[in-house]
Amino acid sequence: MKKFIQKVLVLLACYIPVAFVLPVLYDPFNVFHYQNVRDTGAINSNYVKMRYILDNPDTFDAFMLGSSKVSTLDVTRITGLRCYNMTRPWGTPQEYADNLRVLVDNGVIPKTVFLGIDTASGWLDPSINERQLGSKPYPSGSAPKDARHAAFLASYCNPMVYSLLLTTLRHKAKDGEAYRRQFYENGGKARTEKPEHYRWDNLAFQLQARFAQHPIENRIDEGLNDIKTIVALCQQYDIRLIIFTSPLHEAEFRLFVEHGYLDFLRTLADISDYYNFAGINDISINNANFDDVFHHNIETGDLVLDAIVNGSVEPRLLSQGFGVLVTKENVDNVLMR
Repeated sequence: MKKFIQKVLVLLACYIPVAFVLPVLYDPFNVFHYQNVRDTGAINSNYVKMRYILDNPDTFDAFMLGSSKVSTLDVTRITGLRCYNMTRPWGTPQEYADNLRVLVDNGVIPKTVFLGIDTASGWLDPSINERQLGSKPYPSGSAPKDARHAAFLASYCNPMVYSLLLTTLRHKAKDGEAYRRQFYENGGKARTEKPEHYRWDNLAFQLQARFAQHPIENRIDEGLNDIKTIVALCQQYDIRLIIFTSPLHEAEFRLFVEHGYLDFLRTLADISDYYNFAGINDISINNANFDDVFHHNIETGDLVLDAIVNGSVEPRLLSQGFGVLVTKENVDNVLMR
């Protein structure tokens, strides 16, 4: 029995550093080091941003909610507001609603919320993110706050995290003050951050590969109901809500039209007015306006902000439905362009 206990103690002595100490020390997802964010290549940006805002409740008075498609919106160009880009990979309206509810429950009530809508908004199951540590939602719900956070952090203390430690060390060379400053002051991509050369051939295969990982699933009704929740929250707390659709590359737009994207946009107009940037137009058909087939570039983001903040859109683009304010009355005309 004594030898058995000794073996158990030895095993525990080996297991604890692997399961707890190393994941916390190196922290590939930054959940234990949210106050000193590092470019690990696997950061759970949603959690880090939420903790940062809750710890600094008076720093911002506006938030940009959206998936990675809004990451290239330079919110520093929005005058009159201190806006923070809450962009997160594979974000869904359910997660935006949960985050906004956590913020207002903690007394963080912004003047304005910008809500970016895209193909994940009605075709991605939010539970996928719950199973992935890099995109795990911020802990919310009816359970006590401490219990929610304890369960959340405990999920990052396991040997599976060990496989990402080498990735963390490789990205260490990219770590620096410039990255931290950009993350905390802006939240989005730096204007100087340009992607590597992207191959624009065989887009059909790239779309297929992308959505093999996150399958296209019709969740239009669920997504629209979550948007209704956001609208109601903003009305309850007198928050100005500006909804817009992200510009989509022609290839992605045509794919999701086959899955009911236009019907989604028609019903969205019954819930709220919104600015439309998705469609077949001079922007969507030109690869130069995109970093890749899934994300527009910063210059295209400038056009989006000019439209929704300054009301400035080139007449030709406006005639194509780009930057038009969509209402119940004009939605069919806009979507027919």
